[in-house]
Amino acid sequence: MPTKTVRSTMHVDDKGRLTLSADLRKKLGIGPGDVIFCKGKEGRFICAKAINPLDAVRPSLAERRKIREGLADLKAGRVTPWEKAKEELGL
Repeated sequence: MPTKTVRSTMHVDDKGRLTLSADLRKKLGIGPGDVIFCKGKEGRFICAKAINPLDAVRPSLAERRKIREGLADLKAGRVTPWEKAKEELGL
């Protein structure tokens, strides 16, 4: 299935800034604080979202929630830390 092309008209403000449309930001996965690389080539302005290689190893929101729950269980004494369990089992 071909991907839908999002077209957007932008205007440069007096400080040289461009505002990307919500559709374009959503299509390209661009959010506040993202870094965009741009270059001019052959009369064109080419931009690409910078990709952080650490994003691949960063836990998702669901994973972070599970980690918080696990730490809360550990702190409340509902689970035994591995080092203590090894000691109790004589490993």
